Amino acid sequence: MRKLLIFTYLLMTWAGYAQTTSGFDANKLDWLVGSWEGEGLDGLNYESWSTPVDGVMIGMFRHTKNDKIIFYEFCRISKVGLQLKHFNSDFNGWEEKNEMITFPFLFMSDVKVVFDGLEMELVNESELKIIVQLEDGETTFNYKRKN
Repeated sequence: MRKLLIFTYLLMTWAGYAQTTSGFDANKLDWLVGSWEGEGLDGLNYESWSTPVDGVMIGMFRHTKNDKIIFYEFCRISKVGLQLKHFNSDFNGWEEKNEMITFPFLFMSDVKVVFDGLEMELVNESELKIIVQLEDGETTFNYKRKN
C-alpha cells in the first residue's frame, strides 16, 4: 500500500510538472509585445513587453499615483512562468537578491496566457486585461495599447 501511495504521489507531481511546462511558446505571445497603459491599484500603470528571444520575453511595469512613481517591476515570461521583482521608486528591491515572485505557467491560447495566480488576455487589438490574485483579493488591470 505504501509503495502505491508513493508511486501515486510521484505520478501526480510529474503530471503537474508536465502540465506547467508543456504547451508554452513565447512566439505565440506576439499580441503582448508593445506598450500598454491603464488604471489599477488605485493609480495609473504602464507596462511594456519585448519581442521573444530564445523562448523568453522581458517586460517592465510602473505604478504611479498622483504623478508620483510608487513602484516598478522587472518581469520575465518563460516556460517556467511569469517571474518578477519589485522595486521602490528609489529602485531599492523588495525581494532578496536571489528571490523573485513566480506565477507558474498553466496554459495558453491565441489571445490568452494563464499562470497560477495571474491571467493576461487580449480583449481586442488595442485592449489588454490582466487579472492578478493578491493576498487581499483579485485585482484587474485594463490597459489600452500605446503607440
